[in-house]
Amino acid sequence: MINGDEHVSRRALSQSHFYQAHLAPQQIDHSLTGVVYGADSPCGKPAVILRLYRGESEKKFNGTEKNQLAILLPHLTRALLAMCHLHEMRSVIQSDQDAMDHVRVGMLLINKHHHVTFANRAARKLIAAHGGISLCGKYGETGEAYLTFSDHHTAQNVQAAIRETILAKAGFSRSVTPPPPALPNNFPATTLNFFSLNRQDEHDTGTSTARVMVFINN
Repeated sequence: MINGDEHVSRRALSQSHFYQAHLAPQQIDHSLTGVVYGADSPCGKPAVILRLYRGESEKKFNGTEKNQLAILLPHLTRALLAMCHLHEMRSVIQSDQDAMDHVRVGMLLINKHHHVTFANRAARKLIAAHGGISLCGKYGETGEAYLTFSDHHTAQNVQAAIRETILAKAGFSRSVTPPPPALPNNFPATTLNFFSLNRQDEHDTGTSTARVMVFINN
């Protein structure tokens, strides 16, 4: 934490090239500087500096204001690091979904509200061909897509499987095999395998966060 008036004399500042080129044209005379996080921060990002300025006609920054900024800085640091973390998470999620869209096995991601947040190409194709399973609505961060089943017993089993998987530890939870549609008679059996994605992450609180992954096999 640096108070400019304590660090550099008014005379030395006014004679510096930085002052004459940058501060004087804006009539800036006082500064208070704090480091939000440095170049050695764990996030690996460039250093971020917070600098407050006051004009020539304004009073100097005092010790109370310096202490107030010192109290504020840790909160700014945490907020910016959280923002970087969330941005990186979104990039990873998008990359993962792009990769899953090219997998030949059907894959669904389901959030804590039992909404489908992602369905890869193979899953959409299998669901469309089955006849007894439907994917209704629009999936994604703001969508509320959901699975429906023509067989009431299967629908109950799937809802129970999702609830159980959300609460389970990471890994395989259970399988549900809906009865094949009446036609065609040679349609292969389709099995939904539920896997828990349960994990602890303080930033992982969004409603679109996947809690369950479903592999669809036939």
